[in-house]
Amino acid sequence: MRFWANLTVEKLLPGGMGLARSPDGIIFVPDSAPGDVVDVEESGSAGGTPVAAIRTIRTPSPSRRDPSCQLCRQCGGCDWQHLTYAAQVRAKEAIIADCYRRIGKIANYPPLDIFESPEWGYRIRVQFQIDHASRRIGFFQRDSHTIIDMDQCPLLAEPLNELLRQKQRLLRDISPAVKQVKAIAGSNGVVASGPQIHGLTAQETEISVGELAFTVSGRSFFQGNRFLVSSLAGWARPWLGGDFFVDAYGGVGLFAVTLGDLFGEGITIDSIPEQVALARRNFSRNGRAHVRAETGDVESVLRGCRKKIDALIVDPPRLGLTKIVRQSIAALRPRRILYVSCDPATQARDAGFFINHCGYAIEHAAMFDLYPQTHHVESVLLMGLS
Repeated sequence: MRFWANLTVEKLLPGGMGLARSPDGIIFVPDSAPGDVVDVEESGSAGGTPVAAIRTIRTPSPSRRDPSCQLCRQCGGCDWQHLTYAAQVRAKEAIIADCYRRIGKIANYPPLDIFESPEWGYRIRVQFQIDHASRRIGFFQRDSHTIIDMDQCPLLAEPLNELLRQKQRLLRDISPAVKQVKAIAGSNGVVASGPQIHGLTAQETEISVGELAFTVSGRSFFQGNRFLVSSLAGWARPWLGGDFFVDAYGGVGLFAVTLGDLFGEGITIDSIPEQVALARRNFSRNGRAHVRAETGDVESVLRGCRKKIDALIVDPPRLGLTKIVRQSIAALRPRRILYVSCDPATQARDAGFFINHCGYAIEHAAMFDLYPQTHHVESVLLMGLS
């Protein structure tokens, strides 16, 4: 293995690692901070670029701090606890801007609206890993499928930690065939999980977002930060409105319910029937009878759309929009596109297509730090026809 001495970490990259330059070229350095001067040893590679572990910190960055969780060096959940929170926010803002310029080839965009989060106790949605043979419940170790046993996580809302502390009951009552449990903590204190655990969890719970209320199941996708979900869902309200909207990847209806009153009619699309059924219930309970939910893949539903779309909302998986979806959106030419993303790199790729080839421009942009102590971030763009 190669060894490099006295390298300076220049910046943090999408994926969380630092970038340093050596006589042999660029080196990726996990667990680093911008400004660190380090000695590193090669530990692997990523996309053909060497990855090197820190062996000595010669000069620590001013952005460094001591992690508060003793497991953070092992656990795959947190990779930025060693950074001050201000440094985390700066790094995420810089990563988003770099993705827009470098990947999206986007020359002009407005300053990001920055929404910070409390650092701890923010997560209301979790996936616990279970190993019955070793009687472990927790999260995967970094770069491994070994489970780190734990009875609390500082990122979780307290009802989820209370569930985690019931390890003996969980191991007793969950079938040995079950390897993971998805859970979500409601605003009412009830935890729903999939599978449901008798006496500990419910099949469904309720989450309040401002004056709105959402029914979710233990397996539902829902934004995981309890402090920022309302700001995220309602951020684009001042600039939206019209006759008809489409919410692709609509889930249980968070954006459709929050923004639906601004439009005369709307539809949501989701490929999971359970999500669609919950969306319909959430439309009914929140006075959105003019919005309907359709089960299907986004490609097919968009291809069949014949109405003029005033706003298209997309909140796709981490891989972003497929080429077919991008082309379908371009053919429909919605007046505005609200793009919510958990991966700035794929969002930049997709936004670059709409901006550089389809006549759109970024009207507003925001960063929501939904995941403090990790490199993950939510970026949101509102694009309009220019």
